[in-house]
Amino acid sequence: MVQYFIRKKRKWLIICLIVVLLIAIIALWYTMFRKKESTQVVSTNQFSEVSINCDKNVLNVGETLEVNIEGDWESLQSSDSKIVKVEGSKIIGAGEGEAIIYAAFGNNKSNEIKIKCYKKLEKIELQEKEINIDVGEERTIDYSLTPQDATYNVLEWESSDENIVSVNYDMIYGVSEGEAIITIKSSENITNSFKVNVKVKEIEVEKISLDETQVNLGVGQSYILRERISPNSATNKEVIWSSSDDSVISVENGIIKANSVGQAVVSINSNNGKQASCTFNVSNSIPNNPIKYATKSFNVRIKPGKRYDLLETVNKNDEIEILKEEEKWSKVRIRSSGVVGYTTVKAYSSEKSYYIENVPFLNQMTMGYPTGCEAVSATMAARFKGYDVSVETIINNTPTDSLGKRQETTEDGEIIWVGGNPFKYFVGYPTKTQAQGSYGCFAEPICVALRQSGVPCTNISGSLIETVY
Repeated sequence: MVQYFIRKKRKWLIICLIVVLLIAIIALWYTMFRKKESTQVVSTNQFSEVSINCDKNVLNVGETLEVNIEGDWESLQSSDSKIVKVEGSKIIGAGEGEAIIYAAFGNNKSNEIKIKCYKKLEKIELQEKEINIDVGEERTIDYSLTPQDATYNVLEWESSDENIVSVNYDMIYGVSEGEAIITIKSSENITNSFKVNVKVKEIEVEKISLDETQVNLGVGQSYILRERISPNSATNKEVIWSSSDDSVISVENGIIKANSVGQAVVSINSNNGKQASCTFNVSNSIPNNPIKYATKSFNVRIKPGKRYDLLETVNKNDEIEILKEEEKWSKVRIRSSGVVGYTTVKAYSSEKSYYIENVPFLNQMTMGYPTGCEAVSATMAARFKGYDVSVETIINNTPTDSLGKRQETTEDGEIIWVGGNPFKYFVGYPTKTQAQGSYGCFAEPICVALRQSGVPCTNISGSLIETVY
């Protein structure tokens, strides 16, 4: 019994020892865990905050930049090493794009900085430093960039004188003769330039001619010839005039003078050897040319056209000889001075104009008769002869188709223009305009009006002016 009790007591003792041992192990483990946690907290509290900054946030590919790091750090990190590489506290541009860098210490990291990386344009290269072009010519400029795939490759092109050379990106155009400098500049101020010489393209004379090949003159008379140069765009249009015999015919700048009886050839020569000539026969008798009378003043010039030098002005009723007549111009001699020249105004007639002085003037427009010139003129003539009549009286006594020119529809539905016979009626009414269908009349209706107004009148339409005066 005593032995049983001893064995049972020993069993409980063992169990108690085991429990105490387990409790001791657990307590030891708990104490170590808390100590480790306490150590970590102390370590965290000792870590100072880290921050980074850079002198710039843009890098060229291949460029290295030192990063300023403040505080404790273990490493410098990049979000994309293909764009920005990291070596210690330095970053290196690796490729085009953007990447984020930051400093790390354990689980802690600094502020982030965005770095942009690009390929810098290093130079602009030109195939030619001096270019020759013609006026009106367009040329594309050959150039290249280093590197070819530079990020910022947009260029500005500028001409030192747009009046000589204009430029549109890499296209230049010759405006006028002269020199200009073309400057190319990038956004990063990389520049290059070249010189452009613009000249007028040489166009050779292919043919020259004179407006006449044979002329007859009397001694003492002058003459003029007009040269024609083909093509009209020829660069050098200058010609040299010469006479085969200056004693018979002398010539200076196309002005020709007959000096004595005989024959001579007047020639012109271009700078490239083209030639034309005209033969002059000079006699003591003056050739008979058609005589005309100027119907108004006009200018006679050294060649047809207003841009040529003026020789003399012809006045109304001056006598002129028609030496040569073309569709757009005439060559004339002014008889009073003997001057020969060209006119584009063919204001001349076979009959001389005559004037009647002291005719009382009436203005049809201020009187309100835009198409009443016949009635107003008839009134002026009647008053000149001493008859006291008014324009209103003449108009009232004129046979009139007051409806004027108008459209009517025939029985077949055709629309036609109709109006009175102007040989018998005044078509329209003098107070109306042509736009309103008023046109006027010929002589007979006015003669009727004058007679009915007490003014004797005879219709002399078709008579020669010599029979009238």
